[in-house]
Formats: sequence, C-alpha cells, structure tokens
Amino acid sequence: MGRIYYGWVIVGVAFVSVLGAHGFGRFAYSLLLEDMRASLGVDYTSMGIIEFGNFLGYMTLATIGGFLASRYGSRIVMTAAAFLMGASMIATSRVSDTLSALITRLFTGLGNGGLYLPAVVLPSIWFPQHLRGRATGIVAAGIGSGFAAAGIAVPAIIHA
Repeated sequence: MGRIYYGWVIVGVAFVSVLGAHGFGRFAYSLLLEDMRASLGVDYTSMGIIEFGNFLGYMTLATIGGFLASRYGSRIVMTAAAFLMGASMIATSRVSDTLSALITRLFTGLGNGGLYLPAVVLPSIWFPQHLRGRATGIVAAGIGSGFAAAGIAVPAIIHA
C-alpha cells in the first residue's frame, strides 16, 4: 500500500474544522434557541441580538482571516480560532444574561470566521490545479455535514 499524500490529511483536518465551526459554532444556535431563550428569560428580539454578535464576529474575521493566515500561517490562525470558538461555546453554556450571551456569541463568530476562510483556502496550496476542486469540495462539505451532525447531536445533548 502506498503512502497517502499529506494534502489529503490537510483536507481531512480542514473538513472536520469546518464541520465544527459551521455545524456547531454557527448553525446549532437555531437548535438551542428555544431552550436558551427560556433559560435566559428573554424574548426573540433579544435572541436575535445575541445571534447578531455571532454574525458580526464571523464577518469580521472572515473578512481578514485570509490575510491573517497568509501572514501567520493557516495552522496558527486555525488553531487559535478553534480554541477561541471552543472556549466561547463553553462560556455560552454558562451565561445568565443577554449581554454576556452577546459577547460569548461574538467570540464564537470570531472563531468561526477565523477558522473557515483559511480552511477552504488550504486545498489551493496543497493540490495541483486538476485536484483543487475536488479537495475544496470535500472541505466545503464540512458545512452540510456539520449541520447534519449538529441536528443529531445537539437535541440528544439537550435532552440527556
């Protein structure tokens, strides 16, 4: 059996990163919305404001994530973003008011944006032109896979 080209390992890591970032960091919010709203004792407008924090964070680092990755390296940027996103999601589970939820979701969005853009660019660095589309498609499939995984995992966790 021949050696596996290391670029495919990179694609696998990027796929899992995008799965976690989008599936759990960004899109799982809708699955948590009702339980989180009831727990915080707020209305849907407040929940929209909280999610705006996520969107703002995502747009901020999605805009400059590529620049940061080219300057500091994808590994460093993606690792820092993953830790930020993970810590902020844990912190979100501990919030007790709208402002702290807004801030934690802002940091979740920053992590998501900082992780996503470098991840989808990696195939263009590691693969020749004729394989880039396939490799990028696999990484991008992490979005839908993450959404599906969150749809299964999050309700099970909430109702456990």
